[in-house]
Amino acid sequence: QPQEMHDIRCDLVDTVKFYRKRRPSYIQSVEIVAKHAGVLLSENASDSEDQLVSHQQLVLEDHMKSLMSSEHSYARGLETHIVKMLSDHRKSTVTAVLDEQRECKDCDDDYETSTHCLREQSIAYSSMSAKFAYAMARCDQIDALKASMSTWCAEL
Repeated sequence: QPQEMHDIRCDLVDTVKFYRKRRPSYIQSVEIVAKHAGVLLSENASDSEDQLVSHQQLVLEDHMKSLMSSEHSYARGLETHIVKMLSDHRKSTVTAVLDEQRECKDCDDDYETSTHCLREQSIAYSSMSAKFAYAMARCDQIDALKASMSTWCAEL
């Protein structure tokens, strides 16, 4: 079994290298979805803002469709490893929380204060990740709906 895990890891490393080197459009789509996924959650826009939000949603949906294509299905779940922007963001989030933890220890904060501070720091840094996860969940939902509407039937 260790050999099997090693082979899987090697396949994943090869996939990450391939996408980094040969799929700049994939990286661009992931970056756009990560940066602008918040427009999927926009509800209280004025009329003038509404047109801008609608345009942004269309652009965002086009990039989400690109990510859902079968061409990119093998990279699903590896976005943080493939896209430097996401990797850097994840690292900065971890660093910020660990710095906050160190500060809480240095100040001898009690358990309640420490957990509150760590939670606040984590929430502050994880907004983009949460919005990106929401957008990718929407992609998964659409894929699942497509699969459930398929007329294809497996033989038993």
